[in-house]
Amino acid sequence: MISKINNLMNNLISRTLVGIGILFFIFCSYLITLYFKDLAYIILIFLFLILYLELFLACFKSEASKKIINYIFLSGCLYLACGFYAFFQIGFKMFSVAALCMISDTSAYFFGSLIQGPKLVPKISPNKTISGFVISCIIGIFAAFFIPYYERNLFLIIPLILIIHLGDLLISYSKRLLKIKDSSAILLSHGGLWDRLDSIIAAAIFIMFYNFLVLYI
Repeated sequence: MISKINNLMNNLISRTLVGIGILFFIFCSYLITLYFKDLAYIILIFLFLILYLELFLACFKSEASKKIINYIFLSGCLYLACGFYAFFQIGFKMFSVAALCMISDTSAYFFGSLIQGPKLVPKISPNKTISGFVISCIIGIFAAFFIPYYERNLFLIIPLILIIHLGDLLISYSKRLLKIKDSSAILLSHGGLWDRLDSIIAAAIFIMFYNFLVLYI
């Protein structure tokens, strides 16, 4: 029991540190944008090139059928292209998006591992539990009230929280189809960048479309 708690806390700390690192990266990228806009573009392009490389390597080492590999690779490239465009469109709001994703992901992992219980979607992600999902949604909604940008708008916050979890499940399902565990081993307790940015990319794309709807409809 003690070893289980220690393992849970170690993973929680590593996840939190990685999340803080991502927030720091986004904040620094924004500061760079203010004074060196071209350099910020280069950094973002480099980040997404790593994601494309991870996608390629994941498909390359996969033992799935050629049809599935081609489908995952092409849809993944399109998904990343949308995410890349969304990052540029959202700008500094990405800090608020990433903060909410980090809170949701960390709380889902911690309370899901602590309480356990029935699995959320066992065939896609066997480690995700209903308890972790429900509690992280509640914590995410509460936290969003204190994060800049959301303005206590539940019509934005609630679907965004669901999209965050959906983005996580989408990548989990893709890895399940490819028959791999992690996209790579770059980040502590997260595998690759795909494994950490999955929900952030999904949330960014959702925010981009939400802003479009609010502006033109």
